[in-house]
Amino acid sequence: MANSHILEQLAPGRFRVVYHVAIPATNNAAGVPWRTIMAQQVAASVAAGNTASALPDGDGTAGTISAAEKAQVISGAIYEAVREEKGQTLAAFAGMFSQRSAEILAALQARYQQYGRTV
Repeated sequence: MANSHILEQLAPGRFRVVYHVAIPATNNAAGVPWRTIMAQQVAASVAAGNTASALPDGDGTAGTISAAEKAQVISGAIYEAVREEKGQTLAAFAGMFSQRSAEILAALQARYQQYGRTV
């Protein structure tokens, strides 16, 4: 499974990229599993008429998502984030994935830290 998928080159040095970020098998502060939260967000998006992935279905090559990879997105084990990257070469994307992944995961965890808490 690829961590980064380039959707398009918007201009020289500007790309639209899909990052696949692993979601930990732990819980938020309210005791709700992070993966359950992510799965619920995907399900709500699909119910609203969106697709589960920004990538078209396929075998995981040539800009597609494999069935196994898509199942991970639907289950909440992988979060899919679309970002625009500027000034990056194709070779730099692999190196920057760790940084982007950490940033995306931190933002998700901050946003959903209290998700599911009842008071």
